[in-house]
Amino acid sequence: DDEQKMAPSRAMAIFSGGDARFLQAAFEDIRYKGITAIEVGRMSDGTRAVRVTYDPKRCTYQMLLGAYWRSIDPTDAQGQFNDRGADFRPVVWVSIDTERDLAEKSLKMMESSGVYGPTEVKGMLTVGKETVRPPVPFFTEISSALDFQPTPADGQDFCKADRKAYSSLRDTTGRAKFSSDHYDPVSLLGGYVYFPCTGKNLCLTTFNGDFK
Repeated sequence: DDEQKMAPSRAMAIFSGGDARFLQAAFEDIRYKGITAIEVGRMSDGTRAVRVTYDPKRCTYQMLLGAYWRSIDPTDAQGQFNDRGADFRPVVWVSIDTERDLAEKSLKMMESSGVYGPTEVKGMLTVGKETVRPPVPFFTEISSALDFQPTPADGQDFCKADRKAYSSLRDTTGRAKFSSDHYDPVSLLGGYVYFPCTGKNLCLTTFNGDFK
């Protein structure tokens, strides 16, 4: 459409959420959609971050938000997994009003989906044929972008340079289990299968970037 034709050939977006080396991998998964560079670094206040350079004619900001939410625990304001403290808090860094509006909308969609709610309540699985997990509040910041400083070259591309070590750390830090607990389908008695992330609860809509 005309809006896409007028889009610049390059844009940047910055996200924080724990050890930025793990956050990089989330965007590597959708690099083929139009991402041209992913840099690990930190903001001027010390927060670990990832800067994503992308082609807006191929990859939308909404797609980046979808990849981001899938890779963090947005309910934890004090850090991510075993990385604790303000430098590891989850933040969507925005540069323009459009980014802020989309970030806020996606946050509300994911928060209301219940995907990040407890998988058990009083020892019982919080699933059922039409049941959704109870929503829990998000504590992810949406803040104006600060200056970003990439780490030296030897600190980049950990998830690609040493895949075995990356996979092992993803397990030991609890990231892999968290993802499995909240996103994997759950088999139920009676032959039902509970899918935590669906189009009905807008989780898949957010992940796919299918919102405006």
